[in-house]
Amino acid sequence: MKYHILLFLLILSAFSSSAEIIRNFRTMPEQSCFGITSSQVDAMEKQIPENNTGFGPNYKDRQYWTGYPISELIRQQAERCLSTPMPSLSDHDWLATKGRGHQINMEAFAELARKKKMIFCNLAACVIMECKENQGRFMPRIEEVIRLWLGTNGYLDSRYDPFGRSISGDLRGIDLGVAQYFTDLATAYYLLDDKLSPAIRKQMQDRTDEWVFSPLFRAYAARDKKEILKFSPVMWWLDGENNWNPYCHTRCVVMAMTMLTSRRERAYVMAHAIKLTQNYLKSFTPEGYITEGIGYWMMGFQSYVDFSMTISYFTNGQVDMIAGYENAANASGLGYYAEMVPDARLYAHFADFGTEGKATFFGQKALWKLNQASGINYYGDVFRKKKPMYANGVSLYGDWFSTYFFKNLRNRDLKSPPVRRQEFFVPSAGVLISRDLPEHKIPLSFAIKGGHNGELHNHNDLDSYVIGVGNQIECGDPGYPSYPAATRSLVMSSLSHPVPLINETEQGTGKKFYTKVLHTLFTTERAEISYDLKPAYPPCGIKKLIRTAIHDRQNEQIIITDEFELEKNGKFAASLITYRPITDKEKNRFQIGRLSAELQSDCPLIYRREIMPVIMQTPARPEKITYSTQTANGRIKIIFTAIP
Repeated sequence: MKYHILLFLLILSAFSSSAEIIRNFRTMPEQSCFGITSSQVDAMEKQIPENNTGFGPNYKDRQYWTGYPISELIRQQAERCLSTPMPSLSDHDWLATKGRGHQINMEAFAELARKKKMIFCNLAACVIMECKENQGRFMPRIEEVIRLWLGTNGYLDSRYDPFGRSISGDLRGIDLGVAQYFTDLATAYYLLDDKLSPAIRKQMQDRTDEWVFSPLFRAYAARDKKEILKFSPVMWWLDGENNWNPYCHTRCVVMAMTMLTSRRERAYVMAHAIKLTQNYLKSFTPEGYITEGIGYWMMGFQSYVDFSMTISYFTNGQVDMIAGYENAANASGLGYYAEMVPDARLYAHFADFGTEGKATFFGQKALWKLNQASGINYYGDVFRKKKPMYANGVSLYGDWFSTYFFKNLRNRDLKSPPVRRQEFFVPSAGVLISRDLPEHKIPLSFAIKGGHNGELHNHNDLDSYVIGVGNQIECGDPGYPSYPAATRSLVMSSLSHPVPLINETEQGTGKKFYTKVLHTLFTTERAEISYDLKPAYPPCGIKKLIRTAIHDRQNEQIIITDEFELEKNGKFAASLITYRPITDKEKNRFQIGRLSAELQSDCPLIYRREIMPVIMQTPARPEKITYSTQTANGRIKIIFTAIP
């Protein structure tokens, strides 16, 4: 999906006209293009504080800050910052990320990311330490860091501005980076207050207006979405359905509540955010599943929970963004229901998620938020009876927001989670996750996905699957490719997934290419599902293509069967993909890590092994065994069993 967004933004940018930079735009029509009316803003205005403010107390509350918990990590980071020169930062750093044509210079891209990280890590540590000490010791370095950041226009991710209009033209708007970094600045603006010089506070106000508030109010006042995308293609997320929506809206509300002096303007931003974040919830199925993958569920839904906490804080508990929203409550439990092995944090590596088949680490604080949001103890006592100190020195807003809430947390009385079935089936997405019987010492688990190829973060990989042994995925979908990478388009293809290729033809792109679930059977001993895969492909000579997956828990086997019939003699191919060692045992049988894979076919198979030429999130590259046959019809079965 992100690849499609990049292409979309590139096209829009090419046709966007250049004009002067718009500043101090605050027009608030009687009804915005998103349907927010003056009466709704009136009601919102009564629910928020009269004056602009941030989270919790700023540095002036000495009692609070004297007792504020400072980790050794933050203390050491702040001290290093005082003695370490800041990196240079200019528009040239941003321009250097542009390669030939629309390519990205990866080395320059990584160097710019490193500089930004260093700047904002230093800002986070120094601001917290200055508030703690209140001696002015860190103020010169803090102001130096802020000036360094405000002295450039290289804020947008260069992938979203292919023609450099944010540097040489009028393109302004909010992407993930702008949302994160300017919220960090707003947090410093609030916490340090009059410790910052009037001149630098004015500069912070002006730049935040230019990059955040004016584009935001201009979008609200536009005639329609088409007009918004014309002046700022990067603002597509305003009513989007993926993780950008809650992430950016949360930070826009924080910046507005902190820096906008007009109560009505703050209410206007909050009213829009409350309405538009509901679009994000639409991306969840009734079962709480989201096709973006577990990783983006954690990022996006945790952002939505942060949004809920933010709105509750600034409305003094009058607005609850979880209660009454069924999808929000269900989404909290996805990490529980979608586990392939109970309590192992092993999840299917579908969409942009997963590396090397490994289990996933989710932070304790994130899991605590999900428990509290839902009122259900999905993830257990994540803190083991201790209150956390949440400060990693990466983001000032992230550190302050989380530390404030955790320092003042009041645990809800949580209900016990429902008992999980052996399978988690999502009919609307065609997704099946099948767990083993609890008495088996070495769990054999399985997941397969259907749906359509227009889904968020889709890889043209309908009926891709993964097979786990214990806490490791041994075979199947390769997972999360690198952003950005020259090989990304390759890994997002059917060719790089364990799905059929018919006459060298991959699955089609878009919503019109889909699978249909033909049959399901779920019992304690068995989970079974069949798909019609023919609609997933453009015309390529398919008469019939059915994939059936069976988890035979009683006999401790997973069986994948492809039945196909072509219009004439042609080529069928599919693959086994793994990060684990492969050993050829005998004809048609392989050992893949701790998994035995035996292929049974009514037609002769040809095998080819290769290291996949793709760049993933880790240095390891998956290996692929392609098996193929030349025939008009056939039936190929793979029997997987765990090796003790």
